[in-house]
Formats: sequence, C-alpha cells, structure tokens
Amino acid sequence: PMAALARDARALAELAARRGPELQRAAEGLAAALLRQPRRALIATGVGKSANVAQRCANSLRSLSLPASFTHAAEWGHGDLGQLAAGDVVLVLSHSGRTAECLRACELVRARHGKHVQLAGIFSSMNLLEPGRQRPEAAGRHLADFCSHALVYDMPREADLLGGRCPTTSVVLQEACVNVILAAVVDQAGLTEESFRANHPS
Repeated sequence: PMAALARDARALAELAARRGPELQRAAEGLAAALLRQPRRALIATGVGKSANVAQRCANSLRSLSLPASFTHAAEWGHGDLGQLAAGDVVLVLSHSGRTAECLRACELVRARHGKHVQLAGIFSSMNLLEPGRQRPEAAGRHLADFCSHALVYDMPREADLLGGRCPTTSVVLQEACVNVILAAVVDQAGLTEESFRANHPS
C-alpha cells in the first residue's frame, strides 16, 4: 500500500516538473472563458472514474459561485444538448482521450452548437501524436482534435493497479488537473475566504 502512495507522489511531482507551465496556461485560458461577462456555464462530462472526477469538478466550481453541472457523456444524445448556450464550455475528461462516449459527445456538441460552445479536455498523453505529425485515419479521432483548452498529464502505463486496469494514479492526476483549474478561477475572480464561506453557511 505504501508503494501506491509513493507512486502517486512521484507522478504528481513529475507532472508539475514536466507540464506545470503548460497546465497553467490551459487552466488560465479556461478560467478566462468561464469568467467572461455574462458568466458562462461549465458542463463537465465523462464516463467511469473520469465521470466521478468530472462531478467533483462541477461541485467545486459551484462552490466558487460559478454555474457548473455534470452530464454523463452517454446522455448528450438524449436531450442534454438543450442545456447549452453560446459561450458555455463543455469540459471532457477521458484518460485515453479516445473514450467512445466522450468523442461522440464532442461530435454532437459541435454539430448542434458549432464554435459557439467551447470544448475543453483533461486527458493523458498516452495516445497523443508528436507535434507536427498528422493522425492516421485508421487511428480514429482524439479529444485533442476538438479541444480549445487541454490539460494533459503524463503517466506510465503500469502506474495504475492490475496492469493499468484499475484506475488509481490516473484518477489522482485528473484530480490534480481539476485543482489547477480551480486555482486559476480563484486567482482571476479575486475570490476571498469570506466569499467562499458565504456559499458554505453550514
């Protein structure tokens, strides 16, 4: 068990060292889009463990006085496109960047709302191409093809338990990316402890 803690700590340290400035720029761009007046809504989406992280992201943003909600990625084709308005942001979480339901959600949002709704993503670098290379058609689409703001993390395939089949470290890294977004929102909105406590009277 202690090896798991050490593995997670190592992954977080490497994330900060390798991707820190890049994550900060993406989070600041996303925060700026959300804080533009009038305030824009963020709808976080995903499936599986990524959906759990997406729900936490929406909950935390609401506590910071931002309109935010969660929609399961499989529900977008069943009426949930109707919740979106021009300027809103859909934040898609997928470890692989190729989750079928998430890619379909992006396609549906694009088809229904075009560029009027921004797409952002949190995903690992495992299926990303090197800069300048084009994705072979046989490889299929990736979240990076849709997202105007992308928070990307690196993780060895063996970091998760059971040969990568049980999400552990990948969840920790997704949560860390969410925290970078929250920090950017707090900084840009000028939120204080007093304003936060006003949303938490209990």
